[in-house]
Amino acid sequence: MLRYIQNIIDDTKLYINNILSSDKKYPRNSIDLYESSMHNDVLVDDKQLKIDTLLFVRQFKNTYYKYTNKDKFNIELYNSFVDDKNFDGGLTAFDDDDKETRIFDKYILEYIKNRNDVITYLQCKNIDIVIKTNLEQLGDFKKHKYDIVFAIDMNEKELFNYCYTILQQSGNICMIKNIIFSLIFKYEDKFQRIKLSAMTRQKDAHPYIILERLLGSG
Repeated sequence: MLRYIQNIIDDTKLYINNILSSDKKYPRNSIDLYESSMHNDVLVDDKQLKIDTLLFVRQFKNTYYKYTNKDKFNIELYNSFVDDKNFDGGLTAFDDDDKETRIFDKYILEYIKNRNDVITYLQCKNIDIVIKTNLEQLGDFKKHKYDIVFAIDMNEKELFNYCYTILQQSGNICMIKNIIFSLIFKYEDKFQRIKLSAMTRQKDAHPYIILERLLGSG
């Protein structure tokens, strides 16, 4: 298993060299005022940040497929992260309150619920939702048409570039869950991001409240 994990890490290093070849950068526009005020004066190990970012992107997307698309789910990749105790500080361990569900999986299941709740909310508002999978496909926000991208739906390369561009400014890999578990749209020609994790933890930054303001100004 250790050899398999090392192979994944080696493959990740090679993949990073290829994945950065496009040099695509995304502006760090975000509605999340709390996150946008974060700064980090610590020197960042850029190489390690790239590796960590890609490892998390792969694990989040693969675990998401476990519950939404069995054909794309890679059980060997999933188990390699589960067996690597140093990967995520214990997040792949079983949850204390649910001995049959891993903490990482619990995050994914919570995200899927929040995602479905947002879609239902917009549909109840009679908003014409068009779910895209690429940021370049996004049209600007309109009152009766709403192009959105759920970050986790982006392909691996684009999601890596998007996350890395944001994380590079702070070096804080802990932010990656909020980025991947977010809804993105284009407003006044800028990418805007709402983190769906705020649905349960930050009532004053709840996605419904933010969407209400945008729908009212559309």
